[in-house]
Amino acid sequence: MYKSWKKIAVFVLLAVLFAVGSATVMANPELTPGTPIAPGTPSQPGSPLAPDGWTTGNEEEVADMPARVHILHLVVGQYNYTQDGTPQHGDAAPFIINGRTMVPLRLIERTMGITVTQNDALQMFVITQGTMAFALQMNQPLPNNMGTPMMHNGELFVPLRFVAESLGAEVHWDRATRSIKIEWSWQPPANIIVEE
Repeated sequence: MYKSWKKIAVFVLLAVLFAVGSATVMANPELTPGTPIAPGTPSQPGSPLAPDGWTTGNEEEVADMPARVHILHLVVGQYNYTQDGTPQHGDAAPFIINGRTMVPLRLIERTMGITVTQNDALQMFVITQGTMAFALQMNQPLPNNMGTPMMHNGELFVPLRFVAESLGAEVHWDRATRSIKIEWSWQPPANIIVEE
């Protein structure tokens, strides 16, 4: 019964992804929340994956372009955060539960340039950034005790370390200040260039 449900969930998830057009995903009957789905298509010009200062261009201009490094700094219990040195105000404060720092998925979406596709019936969320995609399911524990996505005060919270590291970011925890620094680089696809 469980394997049948799992196959149905994978089918529905794939149907949603194809319908929305957010990623091209190959079927994986062993899909479980928190595991990579499959490589998708590179981001398109004008997509939410392109941070400020990036525009469409041609392949020759970006062939040797270095990745742009980003830094997100959060403090547990505080709404304020900094993104690339610029102070920002969040909708909800990060908190710790069972040793895992939980942050609003909307914050990660806004700051790290991810795309989130949601399936309300399955309570599943597919996170896509460039060619990377993985699924999270609400109230379902992630592998290796990495936390559990959950609703908190009407907002979906996800385990920060798991999501950030799954996207290729480095996560640094400072116990003394209860702060987290996330560093990642975003390499533009061949059709994106930096404005001079």
